[in-house]
Amino acid sequence: MKIQHTATYSLFNAARSATASMQAELARLQEEVVTGVHADSGLVLGARSEELTSFKSDMTELKRLTDTNGVVASRLDMSQTVMDKLNAISDDLVNTIGLSLGDEMQRPVIVTESEAAIEEITSLLNTQVGGVHIFGGLNTGNSPIADHVGGAGEAAFNAAFTGHFGFAKTDPAAAAITGAQMTDFLENVLAPQFEGAGWAANYSGATDEVVTARIGPNVTTGASVSANEQGFRQLMLSAVVARELYSAPLSQEARDSAGLFAITKAKSGGAEITGTQARVGLIENRIEGQNKTLTGQIDVLTKLTGNLEGLDQYEITTRITQLLTQIEASYATTSRIQQMSILRYL
Repeated sequence: MKIQHTATYSLFNAARSATASMQAELARLQEEVVTGVHADSGLVLGARSEELTSFKSDMTELKRLTDTNGVVASRLDMSQTVMDKLNAISDDLVNTIGLSLGDEMQRPVIVTESEAAIEEITSLLNTQVGGVHIFGGLNTGNSPIADHVGGAGEAAFNAAFTGHFGFAKTDPAAAAITGAQMTDFLENVLAPQFEGAGWAANYSGATDEVVTARIGPNVTTGASVSANEQGFRQLMLSAVVARELYSAPLSQEARDSAGLFAITKAKSGGAEITGTQARVGLIENRIEGQNKTLTGQIDVLTKLTGNLEGLDQYEITTRITQLLTQIEASYATTSRIQQMSILRYL
């Protein structure tokens, strides 16, 4: 009779190979119990892995849109804050100038207040969020509004005054200007500088066209406010008129005409700014509505993705426990095999 012999080395290698395989499976199962998804979805899903890839790609795009909407919403919120402050400046100018009408003693106060208003309007319209000038239109990299004092705006005002009256605003001859003459100058010479091309030439580097953002898969909207809005121009005009003409040696009649003009422009500027705020509010509501829609779509895709690659955590935990038991048994068997030697039987 022929006796079959099995080498101890072969038995040891077989046990070691089985243990290594179980350890690899254990590592995979431990990863899956932590992540809750298949370690190799393509292997498990086969042809449906393309469907899973599509779902994940759509989710990535939708999440990117929600992130972008967050940035846009932040800039619009800051725009609203700035316009609130500009409206407050409008109210202050109306009240301060109104109290000065007919009162020569209030001249220095108006000059100081209006100069401060010009500086604040300029600073506010040059506001940045994350390095972006939010009132620059498409020109987001540069400050949209130039300084008035010492700048092209002040030079343009002085040139317009001298060109219209024939003498500088500091000339004593300015005292002879009538109220009607002052009104004519303001309405027909100075105002067009702010409402026409003079605004861009003397003050603004912003574009009329604003930044457009895609807030949904097929939805776009204007996502910023330009410093060229009519309300901003009129508010600046009001402050400039008060600053320049209350410092000039005008008659009370001419100065009151300038004051009434400045009040009118401050009021209309404030009303225009309020209208701009309402328009921005509508955009903010659209973004909020789109975010709700995007969140709902992400939730649906998350569930669909989970259905494809999700796992039964209880089943995986049970399998891990079984594997650990098998691995321990394999270690014990390997140890017994290592102790087998013919020398023990001699």
